Amino acid sequence: MSKTIKTFCGFCEWAGNCGIEVEVEDGEIKEVSGDEDSIFRPFKKEGVLCPKGNSTLEYHDSEQRLNYPLKRVGERGEDDWEKISWSQALDEISEKLKELKEKYGAESLATLGGTGRSNGDYLRLRFQNPFGSPNWAQQGIICWGIDFQIESAVYGWYARGNPVPGETNCIVLTGYNPHQSSLQAWRIIQECLEEGAKLIVIDPRKTKPAEKSDVWLQIRPGTDCALYMGMINEIIKEDLYDEKFVEKWCFGFEKLKERVKEYPLEKVEKITWIPKEKIKEAVKVYVENKPATIPWGVKNDMQGRNSPNIIQAKAILRSITGNLDIKGGDALWGPSKKVVGIHELELNEEISNEQLRKQLGSDQYRLGMWPGWERVSKAQRKVWKPEKFQYVPRHDCTGVPHPLIWQAILSETPYPIKAIICQAANPIITCANSKRVHRALKNPNLELLVVHDHVKTPTAMLADYALPAADHLERTMDPIHLAVDLAYAAGEPVVVAGKKPVEPKYERKSDFWFWRQLALRFGHEEYWPWENEEELWNYCFDELDFSYEELAEREKNWEEFPVKHEKYRKKDPNTEEQKGFGTPTGKVELYSTILQELGYDPLPHYEEPPESPISSPEKAEEYPYILIAGSRFRYMFHSEYRELESLRKIYPDPEVEINPSTAAEEEIKEGDWVWIETPRGKIKQKAKITEKVHPSMINAQHGWWFPEKDSEEPELFGAFESNINVCTDDEKGRSPEIGSWPLSSLLCKIEPVR
Repeated sequence: MSKTIKTFCGFCEWAGNCGIEVEVEDGEIKEVSGDEDSIFRPFKKEGVLCPKGNSTLEYHDSEQRLNYPLKRVGERGEDDWEKISWSQALDEISEKLKELKEKYGAESLATLGGTGRSNGDYLRLRFQNPFGSPNWAQQGIICWGIDFQIESAVYGWYARGNPVPGETNCIVLTGYNPHQSSLQAWRIIQECLEEGAKLIVIDPRKTKPAEKSDVWLQIRPGTDCALYMGMINEIIKEDLYDEKFVEKWCFGFEKLKERVKEYPLEKVEKITWIPKEKIKEAVKVYVENKPATIPWGVKNDMQGRNSPNIIQAKAILRSITGNLDIKGGDALWGPSKKVVGIHELELNEEISNEQLRKQLGSDQYRLGMWPGWERVSKAQRKVWKPEKFQYVPRHDCTGVPHPLIWQAILSETPYPIKAIICQAANPIITCANSKRVHRALKNPNLELLVVHDHVKTPTAMLADYALPAADHLERTMDPIHLAVDLAYAAGEPVVVAGKKPVEPKYERKSDFWFWRQLALRFGHEEYWPWENEEELWNYCFDELDFSYEELAEREKNWEEFPVKHEKYRKKDPNTEEQKGFGTPTGKVELYSTILQELGYDPLPHYEEPPESPISSPEKAEEYPYILIAGSRFRYMFHSEYRELESLRKIYPDPEVEINPSTAAEEEIKEGDWVWIETPRGKIKQKAKITEKVHPSMINAQHGWWFPEKDSEEPELFGAFESNINVCTDDEKGRSPEIGSWPLSSLLCKIEPVR
C-alpha cells in the first residue's frame, strides 16, 4: 500500500529546509518530490527541488553510507575496521570517557558539530553539561552564531532580515548569494523585486543578484566594516538618520558620531576600492526606500578580527535608520512564547561555574565564551519571556574556537583534550589549516575519537569508532529551531512538523538516540525522560492546542504566528514603563556597555586584514592575488555529497574562478588544472575563466574531497589535493572578542599544473 508523507529536506542547513513529499510503499521509499503547498518551497507555483534535493534517494542508498557501528582495529587512517553492535560501541565509549574524566577531568572531552544538517547541537549540550565539559565547538563561530552574540549585545536579540513581498522596499545583500545558497530566499527576493523593492548587493563577485541589483558595490574582500562605517558617517553627516528613534531608543549616539568621522568616503574609497559616488548612491537608495532589510550573510562572519566589527556596524546601520523591528524591516522576533525552544533544552544550569571557567578560550575570547554569554543572557531576561526564558541558544553562540582544541591535543596546553565526539562534521575538510587538524586528530595524545555521521568522510577514517547516523528520511524533522529562529522563506514565526517517512535502514541511529543512550550509561535518566524524538517534540508543543503528530498529519504541516513589531514600546502592566530592549541600558546600544565591561572597544572600528596587499606588501609581491574562499555553489553543501554520481556528473571537479586578464597573464586556459598556493600550502583546482571576478582576485571552491580515491593514509579520499583549507590560516587575525579566523582576504598565487 502506497502513502505520501509530508516532511522537509535535510540537504542544507536547518534554515533552508524545503518542503518535500515522500511516497512510501511497504516501508520503502519510492519517490521524493517537492511539496508545492509547503511554506518552505523554492519556487512560487512549483514544488521544484534543487539538484541536491533531487538526489535524495541516491544519498539514502549510497554505498558510501555508514550502516553499522565500526571499531578501528588497525592504525588510524588504515581503513581497517571490525563491525560491532551498538551496545558494545556505547559501552566501550562510555567506559573510556569515565576513565578519562577520572584521570584528566570532564573538560578533557570536546565535541564537534557541523552546519545544522542534524539536530544534534543542542542535544550534545544536554549530554555535556551534566557530564561537566564546557568544550563544544561548531561552525557558529564563523557562521551565524557570532551574529547572535554581537547583535544581542547591541539590541538584545538577533535581527531577522526577512524580506517580505509587498512590505519590504529595499534589500541589502552583503556576503550572501541566495541564488546559489538558498533558493527559497532567492524566490522571496525576486517576488519583492517584482513588487518594486530596490536591491543593493555588496560582493566582490558579479553574482546573479549583483546583475539584478540597483546598486552593486564590488568590494575588496575583508573591508566590509570600513564600508559600513563610511555609510553610517554619510547618513549622520547628511542628517538622514531617524532622529526620533535615535533620541529615545539609542544609547551612545554622540560617541558613535565622533567615531565614524574617522571614515570619510574619500578614505573608505581607498580602503574598499569602491568609488565614493557608488557608496553615496547606495546610501541614498537605502534611506529613501524604507522599510529596508539586511539579510544575514555568512561571508561577513568569515573575516576574523573584523567580523564582530562588521556585525556591530550593520546592527547600528539598521538601527539609526529606523529599520529595526518594523514591518518589512529587520524583525526582532525573540524567543518563542508558544513552544519550548532549543535554548531551554540545553541544561546549561547543570554545569558549574568552576567548569565553565575552564572552557578553552574563555579568558581570551570573552564575548564569545561564557563571560559574554552570561552578561548577554542577564540583560535579555529583563525583556524576553522573563518567567521562563533561560538563555541565549548557547550551542550556537559560545563554541570553542577549533584551533584551541587542536592546540590542547598537540601540546596539551592549557590542559589536554583526550576525547572528541564529532557529529555531522568533517573538520579535516571544513576547518582552516587542514594539515594541522589532521595532525591533531591522528596524534596519540588523542585517546578517543568518535564520529557519528552519514558517510565515510576523511575525518571518519581517523576515528576509533565510526557510527552510522540516520538521515532526514529516517527521523522526524526538528521543529524547534524554526520556532526560535525561523526559516528564510517564512515571513512570520512558524512551527513545522515533518513526520518520519521510514524507519532507519540497517543500524543507522538518530542524534537523539545516540546522545540519550550515551547519557543513560552515565546515570542521567532524569534528563532524558523521552523515549524518542516525537515525545520530545510533544513536550516542546505542550502549550499549543495541537501535538507534533497532529501537526505532521495536516495537509498544511506548519502553523504561523502573527508577528508583533516594535515590541520595545509595549508597556509593563506593573510599572507602566515601556518594555525597551534586552540590553543593560534598555536601549539599542550603539556604544556597547557589554563590550566595554568585557574589555573591548565599545564601538566598531576597521582593521586592515593581517594578510593583504596593504598590510603585507612584501608578501604580495610573491602572492599577488586576493583569495576568496568559501563561496557557496548550488550542487554541493560545504564538504558533503561528493559521493553522489548524479551531482558529480554536473560538477565533477572543483573550480577556481579567474578573470580573463589574470588567466592570460598566468598563461592559464579554461579547464586547466591550476595550483593555488599561499604561505600555508598549495592545492589544485580547475580554471573557470569569467569576468565575474576582479583581476586581482580569485574565487576558489571549498569542501572538496574525492570518495572515489583511496580511503587510506596518506590519501584519505584526496583530502589535501583540492581542499582550499590547506591554504587557509587559523592563527593570524583571530577576532579578540570571539576567536573567529579569516577564511577570505588572504594572499595567494596561481600557476598552471605542468
